[in-house]
Amino acid sequence: MIEYLSYEDAQRLWTFISSESMSLIDEITSQYALNIDRGRGHLTAAIYPGHLNSLVKEADARKFLRDESVSILGTYEIKDHITSDIYHGGVLDMLGGKCIIP
Repeated sequence: MIEYLSYEDAQRLWTFISSESMSLIDEITSQYALNIDRGRGHLTAAIYPGHLNSLVKEADARKFLRDESVSILGTYEIKDHITSDIYHGGVLDMLGGKCIIP
């Protein structure tokens, strides 16, 4: 989006497909009293050092578009979420998540 659209259009499009779409899910769930388990947040972990580079690039693009729901985690920070020494960092996305219908 950043490469092909103006900054303003890219920002509007990202807001629409990210935070506004998640808000719409919440509104529909509430309006129709749907019984779902809506988890907030997900973690993408880097198994190899090179994986972290692409995760950081994606998170950086989101921050450029004023998306503050994403955080970059280093090797030691990720251990607060996953008790393993095999990961080289990761990205914590508090906007996305899971939705389970019981």
